[in-house]
Amino acid sequence: MQRSEGTLLLLSIMTPCHLLLFFFFFFFSSSSTNLSDLCPPSSCGNISIRYPFHLRTNDAPEREFFCGYEGFGISCSNGMTPIFTLPSDVYVVREINYETKQFSLVDLDLHFLPCPVPHRNVTLNPASPLRLDPANNNFTFFINCSSSPFLSSAGSSPLNDNPTAPITCLNSSSSSFASGRLYAVPAHQASSARVDWQPVCSRSVLVPYSGVASNRSGGEPAVVRRGFLLDWGQDGRCAACEGSGGLCGCGRGRRFICFCDNGEHASDCHD
Repeated sequence: MQRSEGTLLLLSIMTPCHLLLFFFFFFFSSSSTNLSDLCPPSSCGNISIRYPFHLRTNDAPEREFFCGYEGFGISCSNGMTPIFTLPSDVYVVREINYETKQFSLVDLDLHFLPCPVPHRNVTLNPASPLRLDPANNNFTFFINCSSSPFLSSAGSSPLNDNPTAPITCLNSSSSSFASGRLYAVPAHQASSARVDWQPVCSRSVLVPYSGVASNRSGGEPAVVRRGFLLDWGQDGRCAACEGSGGLCGCGRGRRFICFCDNGEHASDCHD
């Protein structure tokens, strides 16, 4: 009897439980010997997504199964826009440099909306291997102001020559802040000027950016649309796994996994 015929006969007499076990062992014996199979690269738009990042699924976090650092998941909106989530907000991924271990993010609203109105400061999880790149600069936004927050040297009246003019796009009827003014100024100027924003503005937001600041007419800091840089280091939990030649990831129930050439391990490729 030919081998293929024998295999078909064997499959025909197996119970569903036997079939499940057969395919489980067949899959791992044929595909778990190569890390590129266990941790395949993917893409979203023009962004290549590979370790330590991973393409997020629609599964709940506790049911996700992935190869990569926890918290490094990238969602693909409409199959074209890579989205990365930080504790502070949702951001568009503009670029990932795997050689320098840096990637560029821009606030979702700054990326898509015609008028740049950031909602909150950028915050990172202290336990995360992510850090703001020291080359970033900052703009301070003063939002929904009734008048200028910048005071004269006497501290009694607004300066006639403000460090920056209000952003004129807020005069548009389509803006949710059409009734107020938005000011943006490089953070070092805001820290050196006399500022009393709380009586006249709803809030202030610090927005990092990479590159050289250059204001467009009307005071709009176009540079913040370029985004800011984040650096990543080694996830402390992955040191032993990566040191043994593996790649770390997460299984169902948020269980740590070390992916190795010979399959999955609990901590490193030698356990």
